[in-house]
Amino acid sequence: LAGLIEYINNTRRCHIVTVEDPIEYTYKDRRALINQREVGIDVRSFRDALRYVVRQDPDVILLGEMRDTETVQAGLSASETGHLVFGTLHSSTVPQAFTRLLEFFEAGRQKSIRTSLRFNLKAMMAQMLLPSIKPGVKRIPALEIMLVNAPISKLIEDAKDAKILDVMKSSYDEGMMDFNRACYDLIQAGYISLEVGLQAATNPQALEAMLQ
Repeated sequence: LAGLIEYINNTRRCHIVTVEDPIEYTYKDRRALINQREVGIDVRSFRDALRYVVRQDPDVILLGEMRDTETVQAGLSASETGHLVFGTLHSSTVPQAFTRLLEFFEAGRQKSIRTSLRFNLKAMMAQMLLPSIKPGVKRIPALEIMLVNAPISKLIEDAKDAKILDVMKSSYDEGMMDFNRACYDLIQAGYISLEVGLQAATNPQALEAMLQ
């Protein structure tokens, strides 16, 4: 997230507000104006922070962690009004993250939440840091990436979440990938060993087949 914020900071003239618990990375204004708020010091809670943040006319909002229904709802509401919102969830894969996001809401609200996600969710990414065998590189990230295109938007609307991974696997040319493809690319590029790749892969047998 810090890398994404710094990229925006270096390339866009905009207003960025972060709400974190605690602040983990301090930014310096470059092209963007950045205000950072720490829960417990500057604000009482994520909910209170987000209530006031939108009044500061931000273009980008960073939530350090979405840990309850109120925080997720506030993030969704901000995205619906045109803000670019970044947030984190505790999950191992993109499909798990998507499921966890919906689990914050009771069954009766999930249809409306799906509608919001269909129109406002842009991407999801999961990351694993793996030990590298390349000289000068201690660790390398393996990334699982979902970009919300038309097929995924339709799957979100129809509650066919189990098929999202299939679209990710078949959309490599669009910038998507699952952990198997990420491990394959890192092995082929000489960044990680076969052993590490098989341990990190979600389907080691499929990865072995890809490498043959």
